[in-house]
Amino acid sequence: MSDFKMVRGIYGTGADAKEKYNYIPDGGMNNVLKSWHSKQAERGVWCSPSSLTMCPRVVWLKLHKVEPTNTMGWGTQQRMMLGRQFEDLFAKQLDDEGILLHHWKDNPGDIVEKFSMGKGETLCEGVPDYLLKFNDTVCVSDAKTSRSDSFGYVPIDAPEIWQDGGWYKYKIQLTAYFMLCIENREWFIKHKLSVPKRCHLFSYALDDGIVRREIEWEPSEEEKAEVKRLIVRFNQAMTAKECPACECTEFDRKFCSYGTKTDEFAKVCDACCDDSLITKG
Repeated sequence: MSDFKMVRGIYGTGADAKEKYNYIPDGGMNNVLKSWHSKQAERGVWCSPSSLTMCPRVVWLKLHKVEPTNTMGWGTQQRMMLGRQFEDLFAKQLDDEGILLHHWKDNPGDIVEKFSMGKGETLCEGVPDYLLKFNDTVCVSDAKTSRSDSFGYVPIDAPEIWQDGGWYKYKIQLTAYFMLCIENREWFIKHKLSVPKRCHLFSYALDDGIVRREIEWEPSEEEKAEVKRLIVRFNQAMTAKECPACECTEFDRKFCSYGTKTDEFAKVCDACCDDSLITKG
């Protein structure tokens, strides 16, 4: 009998057993963590590689400080913080193995120079994770984290993996970082570093300690053009006098800040960006 079944067995069967099995203590450390997260400053709205796929309506509503209908819980925020902690750990491990050329450490309180390209509608700013000498090629690299069970729903290789909404977002993000590096080649010359030739993306399973997906590629002209289109779309939404139309995909809708759940027991949203929100902007 597995440990899982033994734990379930303690509480028997039925609704009461399920409630006990999923028991979470009130107060104590949970209150401390919840309180801490409630005091953290919200991230501003600007055109960065990580925000390029954001729906134009969501950009507009956030900029006009419309109250979200689907807020991220403090527990999710706490788990997402682990990604930043692991980024620093990976940097140490990569450095120890002689692979790391540069780590753009960007934790709260760190002073880091953002790369930028374009101006006005074509402006984009951001900071990559790593510059690596990987497989004898200099790459701009980005680290992601997730649960091991989530990879059961994700294709293994490109191009199929880009059909997943989350991984498409990662591809756009890293392609934008690649373009920022090329645009800011003077910084690399100044620091005696090579400009990246390829992109490198990997995702680490938090619960079993294993990298579950790893993709390396050279961005195509079509991918670069798509990044440029999304930059313009984002910046136009920032300056729009009227609220843009919703362009959330099925994937975006599930986690949209302005999403709603028609089924009270649903874990993700099935509708989003309702027109009624516009009047609150």
